[in-house]
Amino acid sequence: MQRPDLNRRRIASGLAALGIGALLLAPTPASSATRSESLASFEGTTIDLRQGWGEATACLTDGQSTSCYRTPEEMYAAESLAAAAPTESTSSAAVVVPLLACGTATRLWNGTSYSGLELDIASRGLILNLSAYGFDNATSSYWIGTCNTTFYDGASGGAPTYPGGTAAGNHSATMSSGWDNRVSSIYLA
Repeated sequence: MQRPDLNRRRIASGLAALGIGALLLAPTPASSATRSESLASFEGTTIDLRQGWGEATACLTDGQSTSCYRTPEEMYAAESLAAAAPTESTSSAAVVVPLLACGTATRLWNGTSYSGLELDIASRGLILNLSAYGFDNATSSYWIGTCNTTFYDGASGGAPTYPGGTAAGNHSATMSSGWDNRVSSIYLA
């Protein structure tokens, strides 16, 4: 039979090891664009957004996968189909699932007055570097969806933050003074 104080030390040691493991596995903001983040599906092919969008004019990302479309209308139709898709449910109990995506995406355009290339971001709880989507320092107008959003000047949430209105539902046909083509990373709460 082992002594209680020895068992406590083994448990504490095991918990410390788990704590270290948990720290190593904890999610962190993406510090640079990796190849997989930059890849998007477009009409049955894969494109690297860092190399350009080609014939695509609108892309939608959830932070894990990105799909691009020839027109914004094609993207909106795909978003509508995804929103209407049946979800998994059980008949005897409700299933609680954390909301990982916003009900409507935050939309960024590289032209003023909601024109030009459009990048829609639906992921929440992650800082996304826009360089991964070929959209670093390109935002000229925006429309915030259902999640409050923060725009950052630097990569990985680097300060300063955008001074304009970025609460849910806000939009602007132009960026605040000094912020046109300046946003490098974004966070949706």
